[in-house]
Amino acid sequence: DAEARFDPGSGVVTALVRANNGGVPAGFAANYAVRIDRQIAQFEVKVMKDRRVAVVRFKADGGKPVAMRVGTSFISAEQALRNLGSEVGGKPFEKVRSEAAAMWEQALGRVRIQGASEMQRQIFYSCLYRALLFPRIWHERDAAGNVVHYSAFSGNVEPGVMYADHGYWDLYRAWYPMMTLFYPERLGEILRGWVNAYKEGGWFPQFPSPGYRNCMTGSPVDSVFGDAAAKGIKGFDMLAVYQGLKKHATESVPPGKGYGRSAVAQYLKLGYVPCDLVDDGLVETLDSAFGDFNIAQVARAAGAAAKLAIFERRSQNCINL
Repeated sequence: DAEARFDPGSGVVTALVRANNGGVPAGFAANYAVRIDRQIAQFEVKVMKDRRVAVVRFKADGGKPVAMRVGTSFISAEQALRNLGSEVGGKPFEKVRSEAAAMWEQALGRVRIQGASEMQRQIFYSCLYRALLFPRIWHERDAAGNVVHYSAFSGNVEPGVMYADHGYWDLYRAWYPMMTLFYPERLGEILRGWVNAYKEGGWFPQFPSPGYRNCMTGSPVDSVFGDAAAKGIKGFDMLAVYQGLKKHATESVPPGKGYGRSAVAQYLKLGYVPCDLVDDGLVETLDSAFGDFNIAQVARAAGAAAKLAIFERRSQNCINL
């Protein structure tokens, strides 16, 4: 379903790709706007087996480098062109590189280590660099400068921030606690994105990539918000968080949806998830009990004192194993 076009008037190539690996609603597309600093002599789209390939030909200029600027959007081709202008514009390559280096220096410079060898410093900052690459920034700015995003949870363009490609099960132990220490203001914005996901889709996702994806046990997003609540992280709607976490801790959902907890009914009735009826019953029990402890922390921060004791009591279900 890929498409590509060339507008001779503006010299811009636009493209659209619908290829995905799940986690998206109908109509999903990645849009591209490409500007090359050479006059395009020929443009064609070739069909090669199961794919289309856009071919751009231009005349080189004495061996000088050719600069290609690319804007992307999950909203529209027009938005991709807008992003191209606002994010890169006509800046030369060296300026883009120097600005990026300054941004990374500021981000990595938040942490200063002492007593390390040069090799240890390289390892530390290389790992910190990779740790900051995700979650993917999913929001964009519209023509009026407002922050908006294509929602993989509602299928609509929605207001506010959104992030994607973050597996809570992989990250709740270390990445999120690290962010509370080093980048709390950034974490508050990311958590606001997950609250938007809940409000747009009705449930907190198990693994937003970019939308609902079924690939984890339990509901480790409980810990993400429980840790933030205990440490006083600001920037998101704590009451909405409590309501969303309580929902997947009390309401059953069909399996394979990418949200909710597995076998909530058995967990509430028995105090554990039986492994002869549910896959991964042991870990579902442990994740649910730990999640209940974290929901209690959110309830305390949200002022929902009436439910605090219930989730604290449920957090002791691990002893039933």
